[in-house]
Amino acid sequence: MKLSKLVHVIPVSNNIVALYHSINIKTVFVSSKFLGHLDVLDKNNASAHRSLGRLQAVKGDLKSAEQSYLKFLALERTNINAYLELAEVYLQLEEAPKAFALADQASGLEPANPKVLDFLIEVSIITRDRQAALKAWRLLHEVNPENQKLDEFKERIDKL
Repeated sequence: MKLSKLVHVIPVSNNIVALYHSINIKTVFVSSKFLGHLDVLDKNNASAHRSLGRLQAVKGDLKSAEQSYLKFLALERTNINAYLELAEVYLQLEEAPKAFALADQASGLEPANPKVLDFLIEVSIITRDRQAALKAWRLLHEVNPENQKLDEFKERIDKL
């Protein structure tokens, strides 16, 4: 059966999206092509855009991953994990200011989320923004004082 026919038979769901975590790169390439077709057929399927972005990032097609994540975020503006995933892509593309902007947006959505604050500190250190790093460190210290990375972060921030 041709892939174009499969696209009409197989529904897009979060279950399909989760499959790529346990498959090898060779299969990821096939899945990426499949999701690419789904993307073309269903422009409003946020899940398909995010899955395609993940697969493209795994394959190293970072510019395409960026576009897929941007499409996802246009449809689903409140998913902080997608902001952080796209920020990771930007770090791989050596576009740290864009990564910082996304981490900052994610912290605006969930200002007390330790994962977001941790990422914001990392990106602030990479961009050498001492003030932003200190602000995020203080917030992280406030919401998660037992965080084991606090001392390490503080040392790195002090070296900026």
